[in-house]
Amino acid sequence: MSRYHLPTILTLLTLVGPAAMAETPDEAYRRLMAELKSGNAAIDFQALRSAYVKSTSYDPYGMKTTAVDIQRQKAQSCEEAIQIAESPDGQAALYGFLSTRPHMMMAVCYERLGNEPRGAFHRSVADGLLNALASTGDGKSPETAFKAISISEEYDLLSVLRLKVSHQSLMHKDGYAFDVFGATKQSGDSVTVYFNIDPIIAKPRW
Repeated sequence: MSRYHLPTILTLLTLVGPAAMAETPDEAYRRLMAELKSGNAAIDFQALRSAYVKSTSYDPYGMKTTAVDIQRQKAQSCEEAIQIAESPDGQAALYGFLSTRPHMMMAVCYERLGNEPRGAFHRSVADGLLNALASTGDGKSPETAFKAISISEEYDLLSVLRLKVSHQSLMHKDGYAFDVFGATKQSGDSVTVYFNIDPIIAKPRW
């Protein structure tokens, strides 16, 4: 019976190891989200967004978090909003899906209640998510469109840019899908903003 020499085995492990140990999209998403949930707001948000789109958790329409989002919005106080956010369903909505607005709400509430560290954390998460989206383009043309991975983040970015939306339409060009927003700046000037929405269109709503 033949035997493998130790150097040969180590060589084989070196060759097949990376492929065998490669993360699945779900594993990558869970790992990055666990880092974020542990308090690390310095993670690679672009990598997190990419892993999210490829994972089975991907929910670009926010269908899985509608109920808890409504609960949080109806909260009569910051204490109640935080209590909802800290519930299992609330945690799933905050950390299971990449939505900016809940983190901004939590930042404001924690800051109002004097918990500056928690407020700063949630504000950093919201900033990280929005900056990751903003870094994908400038939104001035289909060729330089922002690359959106959810409906909500489109409106969140437009809000941060202080643009008042007047209308929205769907456009297809060169095999790509775009949300096209007509909006008005604070100065009164009109502007058109383009979002590439290929990942969203590719995901069935139901």
